[in-house]
Amino acid sequence: MLVYASPRLHELARHRDPHRHWECDRPTPQWSVSDAAKRAQPSERIHALSAPKSYTWFEYDRSPYTQITLGARTTTATNRLEMLARPKKREDTFAYAEKYWGQPFPVREEAKHAHPSDLIESLAQAKSCNEEFQYERVLPIPVAESALKALASQRMHQLSQPKPRSVAPVVAFDPYQVSDAAQKARASQRIRELSMSLPRKMKDRAKKARTETQIPKTTES
Repeated sequence: MLVYASPRLHELARHRDPHRHWECDRPTPQWSVSDAAKRAQPSERIHALSAPKSYTWFEYDRSPYTQITLGARTTTATNRLEMLARPKKREDTFAYAEKYWGQPFPVREEAKHAHPSDLIESLAQAKSCNEEFQYERVLPIPVAESALKALASQRMHQLSQPKPRSVAPVVAFDPYQVSDAAQKARASQRIRELSMSLPRKMKDRAKKARTETQIPKTTES
């Protein structure tokens, strides 16, 4: 059986034509320069772009040896500079030259006769305790005479008695065992109402029951 391709398949099977400006690889890496390019003269814009950039503030590497000017070598420092050039005195005004450990040092007369200000007096006062603060109790705690002579009531005696414990052996617990009270219980009207199925579900069940009863009749016939 011969199958012929359609004209559409013939059209799709054709190779794509190359672009009209396409050129194959150059035969040699040496490019030939045209005579017009050889005789061409560059414009002023080309000359401006081809000129190297110039930097007026450019400076070459400085010598590592700093040259001091004659004025700096012959100048004299002022009194202010002489004072600032002096090192600071690192003296501890509160230190004493101890000759042995724990040596007592005298108190100055000004400190002995000094009077503190009102603010110092107020800050030196100790904080007072709260009005409701209570100190810890002194042990042993004394018991009142009325508590020692008090008599317990009948109710107190009843509450102080321990709970009775059955001496009979413990029967194994069965979680599935139903108590007698639960077996004899009767459901209330509300419980019966809640246990009934919904009307729509009852209709579905009735319809399903009718279909199940009709199936055997059709099979027998």
